Amino acid sequence: MFQSHPWFKGTPWDKLYDMEAAYRPIVDGELDTQNFEKFPEVSLIESQKTCHDIICGMRHYVETD
Repeated sequence: MFQSHPWFKGTPWDKLYDMEAAYRPIVDGELDTQNFEKFPEVSLIESQKTCHDIICGMRHYVETD
C-alpha cells in the first residue's frame, strides 16, 4: 500500500478530510480546465495509430522473452 512508503511517514490519514488543503486552485466552474497543461489536439486516427504502435511494441517485448 502506498501509505506505508517512507515519503508519507507522519501523514494523518484518518484526519485527511478534516484538514485544510495546502493548495486550492481557482476555478470558474466544473468544466474549467485552465489549471491543466495544454496539449495539441490529436485526431482520432492519429490516436489509434499511436495506441496500435504502443500495443505492437509491447507485444514485441512479451514475445521475445
